[in-house]
Amino acid sequence: MNIFEPKKNREHNILEAATRVFTRYGVKRTTMNDIAEEAGIVRQTLYNVFKNKDEVLCATIRWFCDTSLAAAEDDIAKTDKLEDQLDILFHNFVVTAYEMIEQSPDADDVINGFNALGKEELEHAKARFCEAFETLLAPHSAALKANGYEVAAMADYVTTAAKGVKTQARDKAHLLASLDTLKKTVLQAAAA
Repeated sequence: MNIFEPKKNREHNILEAATRVFTRYGVKRTTMNDIAEEAGIVRQTLYNVFKNKDEVLCATIRWFCDTSLAAAEDDIAKTDKLEDQLDILFHNFVVTAYEMIEQSPDADDVINGFNALGKEELEHAKARFCEAFETLLAPHSAALKANGYEVAAMADYVTTAAKGVKTQARDKAHLLASLDTLKKTVLQAAAA
């Protein structure tokens, strides 16, 4: 890696490496040295960017959230069908995270955030996805209201239910079936 590499590229490289290492070893067993080695940098360079593993973990959660939301927004812009938009958001919010967690030997670390800082960052990510669902449902507010639902409450429900499905699914088929049921519930609630 070039020492003159822009800071954002370096951070991106580190966070991609951290994701791979956290997935491979679990959060508890991962060391800063593991992350530096995976990123192809010396440990001091890693410490110049992040003070400790907690900072790397929180930044990794934020980065995963940012990239998932950006990918979802790009794909959602290509369709005006709520059904397709829900599939896109569920894929980026739930399925991708589930697949990553499935690969981890210590999935509980990833699901529960490992420590207070990680849990706080996961709650922040959940809030951002809730906002995305709220934005997605806003054009359907009249239909939702006519059926007895508020947009914010429905977005919170969908986000909370999706998070539960992600952590409780027996396998990927069960995850997808549960998300399909959740999608049908939303579509029915938003039907005019």
